[in-house]
Amino acid sequence: MGASLFGDGFINSALCNIRLVTKAGINEDVMQSYICLFNEETNNFFVKIGLSPVEGFVKSTFINIMKLASNKGATKVYFIVDRDNQDKTEYRKAFKLIDLKRVSSDEKQAIFKQETDYLVYAIDTV
Repeated sequence: MGASLFGDGFINSALCNIRLVTKAGINEDVMQSYICLFNEETNNFFVKIGLSPVEGFVKSTFINIMKLASNKGATKVYFIVDRDNQDKTEYRKAFKLIDLKRVSSDEKQAIFKQETDYLVYAIDTV
């Protein structure tokens, strides 16, 4: 996800790649898998939702992502949804309910260093 998501200049030794897997229960099948990145230099945590269906993004998923980001020392968490995601409207509604803010075009440009076709929402961890 790194080079294709953030451009060549973003990949460095301060980047931590994490895969978060959600399950329907202890012995259940995997519901969803999210790729997460933590930038130790900026303390920003990124969650690539991509084309994942909204059914897998439940309350416990959000709570676990926020705990993981907090444990890493993140100060801001970014949730990245592809514009082609069929559930993007439902994600917008869910993000509004949990008080995530839509990231401005200027902030997106500073993060991604290139033009992107992502919907990006963020929340401060403090």
